[in-house]
Formats: sequence, C-alpha cells, structure tokens
Amino acid sequence: MFFIGSFITLFLFIVISSFVGVMLMNLSSLDNNLSNFIGYTVLSAFMLIAMLQLYTFATSKMTVDKRDYYGYYRIDRDMFPGENADWQYEKYRFRVDKSGSIIFDEKGGGNSIEGCKVKFEVLEYYKNARIKLFNGRTCHHIFTSSPLLVRDSWSFQLVFWSPHYGNMYFKKVPKRKYDFD
Repeated sequence: MFFIGSFITLFLFIVISSFVGVMLMNLSSLDNNLSNFIGYTVLSAFMLIAMLQLYTFATSKMTVDKRDYYGYYRIDRDMFPGENADWQYEKYRFRVDKSGSIIFDEKGGGNSIEGCKVKFEVLEYYKNARIKLFNGRTCHHIFTSSPLLVRDSWSFQLVFWSPHYGNMYFKKVPKRKYDFD
C-alpha cells in the first residue's frame, strides 16, 4: 500500500512539474525546444519542492522539550469560549518551575488565593517530552492524572481531566497575563 501511494505521489509530482514547465515555456519569448522544456520542468520541480518544504515547516506541529514546559499557564478561553471558560480563567492558574513543582493557585471567595504544590518529572524519552505527576490527588481534583499534551504549529496546551469539569485546557501565557485580575 505504501508503494502505491508513493508511486502516485511521484507521478503527480512529475505531471505537475511538466505542466508548470510547459506553462512557463509558453509564457517565455524563447524558442519552444526540448532543452527549454527540460529546463523549465526542472525549475518548476525545484519550485514545487521549495513550496512543499515551506508548507511542511509552517504547518508541522512543534516539538516540545523539557524547557518548553517551564512557565505560567491559564485556562485557554479560545478552545471552548463562553461563560464557563471565563469563570475557570478567573479561578484557576498554575506555574511550572525548574525545581520539579507545579504551583497551583485557586482564587477563592473574597479574592483569597489558595495554593498547593504538585511534584512532577518530565519524561524525555518520547519524541515530545511529557509530564508525569506525583501526589496530585492530594492537591486538587484536576491533578488526578498526568496532563495530555496537545500541540499546534507554534504552541501547545496541557489538558487536565477534572471529575467536576471534564477536560480543562491550559495554555502558556506571559507572566504579565498570569496574575488574577
């Protein structure tokens, strides 16, 4: 099956390169001979390869390593916008520090802030590093299991499962957006 898909891809690449080569040759003022056709076909093949490489770079998901995790996180209100996301954004936040701790803050009544600390380790033997939590159950209900890593082209999210809220999507934010309003 892989061979057939590769063959079709190669065939389409040759057809598209030849078509673009013919189009470029017809647009030029040079004579329409075989050497011009081959030259324009090779040129169009290089252009197609360059465009495919640029597209692949722009749309591929980022690779996450240990250093990427360190920082400040808030609820991602863009994932599921609405009243509940706004409420969770105002209530929960955490930061991941280099000492192997997640410091979790919850805004309580009267603007008091309750916090707890969860120990973690980063598992680096995967292509993308993953967080493994320890003693999370004793801290807060969102730390009952290790987070799921969801990657985009230029960013990532940590998804924690809560028995009260379901999936909670946290994204990394700059320090200035970390403080409660």
